[in-house]
Amino acid sequence: MNRATVLFAAGLATLLLSGPAIAADRPGSSATTPSTAPAEKPGVMAIPHNVTGSVVSVDTRSNSVSIRDTKGKELTLVADTDTAAEIGRLKPGDQVKATYKKSHDQLVMTKISDTTAERRSSEGTSEEKSPYKTSNEKATGGEPKPPRPAER
Repeated sequence: MNRATVLFAAGLATLLLSGPAIAADRPGSSATTPSTAPAEKPGVMAIPHNVTGSVVSVDTRSNSVSIRDTKGKELTLVADTDTAAEIGRLKPGDQVKATYKKSHDQLVMTKISDTTAERRSSEGTSEEKSPYKTSNEKATGGEPKPPRPAER
């Protein structure tokens, strides 16, 4: 029994002392060195979040964008492999809508759209005539219907 107690104590001490060594970061891991590659795509089960705001800064080296949302909170999003090419066209002051997921202690942007460019294009087309017929035009010829006589 005395021998079993000594072996048990030695095994327990070995486990307790090796725990911190196993949990320590390996040298060269992404936590200690900045990564220039796009972020890894988040898992399918990660919950998507949306943010609408203005671009504060764009860093193409680290594939990240800082966005100030409508409430004044600033978020730094790292682009995934699909959206990394899109951040090159952004500049500070652009209005954007982005979708991101939390993955590996960072916010990974999965989609971004420039609402400033969309607004500019819609302003140019608002003066054009709508292709849809008004309610008083016939479906075939596009000529207005004659007014109905008033009932007495």
